[in-house]
Amino acid sequence: VPANATANQRLLTADAFRAAGFQVVRILDEPSAAGLEYAWRRPRDAKVRSRHVAVYDLGGGTFDASIIAMSDALHEVLTTEGVQRLGGDDFDEVLLGLACAAAGRPEPEPGPERERLLEVCREAKERLGPSSRRLLLELETDGPSVEVATADFEAATQPLVSASLDALAAALERVATLVGRDIERSTVVYQVGGASQLAFVGRALRDRFGRRVWRSPYP
Repeated sequence: VPANATANQRLLTADAFRAAGFQVVRILDEPSAAGLEYAWRRPRDAKVRSRHVAVYDLGGGTFDASIIAMSDALHEVLTTEGVQRLGGDDFDEVLLGLACAAAGRPEPEPGPERERLLEVCREAKERLGPSSRRLLLELETDGPSVEVATADFEAATQPLVSASLDALAAALERVATLVGRDIERSTVVYQVGGASQLAFVGRALRDRFGRRVWRSPYP
């Protein structure tokens, strides 16, 4: 479950799995699951004394930043900072605005047509690669493609990325008062979540927190 899921949401999740025939042993929050996956994938790092992993989890609709302390005998979430309304869906909304502006048409009101266009935007966003210079969107099935420069999309979503980086920085600062050292320099940042696959998100993380940023192969 998301790190900031309520007790009621956790209970409903467990009930749903039991109803489906599963035996529920434990409910894990997403940052803990990511930390366990990191420790399994990079066991040498997990065995370093007092290793801290900052999980940057930018998903479809939520953002969580968690600091995990891990060693041979410990795996503990020290703090979590969440932004409940920040995720890939918000990037899709920004892209829709840019695409409609480029096409010279107003954005549709909430409803089936807007949902259809948001799905077009999501698919175009997920096709973005590290070297992509533009996004091509087919807003109409029988019309010409609309082109949005990747640089424009990156600039328009910069406030969203900055909000996520600020949340991670706040979590790191909170833990720094507990461990009494410069945790930003000694902590590995682990990048997970579907929206974190955007290349400019990874660049922003490295620029803000240094070169010790790893991305899960299955974000």
